[in-house]
Amino acid sequence: MQGMEAILAAYGTPLVGALALLSGLAIVMGLRPRRANVAQRLGGPVIPGDAADAELAQPFAERALRPFLRAILSFLGRLSPKSGIEQHRKLILLAGNPGGLTVLDVLGLKLLCGALGLALGMGLALRGVQPRLQKVLWLALPPLIGYYLPTYSLKRHARRRQHLIERALPDVLDMLTICVESGLGLEAAMLRLQQQWDNVLTQELRRTVYEMRMGVSRAEALRHLVQRTEVPDLASFVAVVNQAEQLGVSIATVLRTQADQMRIIRRQRAEERARGAPFKMIFAMVFLIFPAIFIVILGPSIPRFQSLFATFVR
Repeated sequence: MQGMEAILAAYGTPLVGALALLSGLAIVMGLRPRRANVAQRLGGPVIPGDAADAELAQPFAERALRPFLRAILSFLGRLSPKSGIEQHRKLILLAGNPGGLTVLDVLGLKLLCGALGLALGMGLALRGVQPRLQKVLWLALPPLIGYYLPTYSLKRHARRRQHLIERALPDVLDMLTICVESGLGLEAAMLRLQQQWDNVLTQELRRTVYEMRMGVSRAEALRHLVQRTEVPDLASFVAVVNQAEQLGVSIATVLRTQADQMRIIRRQRAEERARGAPFKMIFAMVFLIFPAIFIVILGPSIPRFQSLFATFVR
């Protein structure tokens, strides 16, 4: 045990530094957006000479470093436990597939961050004489935090994406209503929206239109849209559209009704958040504003109180 502690004390710092550098490079390169998406790559014919020139024109990090780090993440992903693969796949889908990450990449990133946390915890546990419980905490908490950090980041990204879709949905429905009433079909209106706006919802609508053009039915493509987002408002809109298509109801009437309803829901949510604002302001007032006010008001009187108490003591 003493020999192990001596080895860790001698080589702990370089190990932590190497793992930190490797983790930072893997996270940055893994989450870095790609230079061209699938639609751009499929937009025209591929010429071998042009493809080679385009490949050589990319930076060294894109051509060599990023594939190497992605290979490391995939290898570590194969070594990590395979529990919750479907959960991670669904979470990546809800987060919008950031950086083109796969399930193996996420699992490898979790294992790498956990190893970095373990090395950091071992380095902190060997600093000086510490109680046994504190050493156990140093050895347990950083690996757990590092292991669950990628999952937490994906969940946070997915929640932010769902919030953006909820905010953009009423305006998108208004524009869809205008386009459909002017004579465009639903698919053409979705593509027209993507040309005007570039947000999360319009990107998902464009993907839905591409699925329709590949032979998927409209109802199935819209259900895929709901599965990729899991936004309740969007799910209710898709359900109404599919039902209207089955019953033969005018899609323009359905869109106008849904747009009015979504605007009402957005206003109600804004009013609900406004009612909760005073309660949230209490903590800022108590811990930030009131102390500053007390210092400004009572600060000049402190020397007088000190002199008064000094006369009483005498």
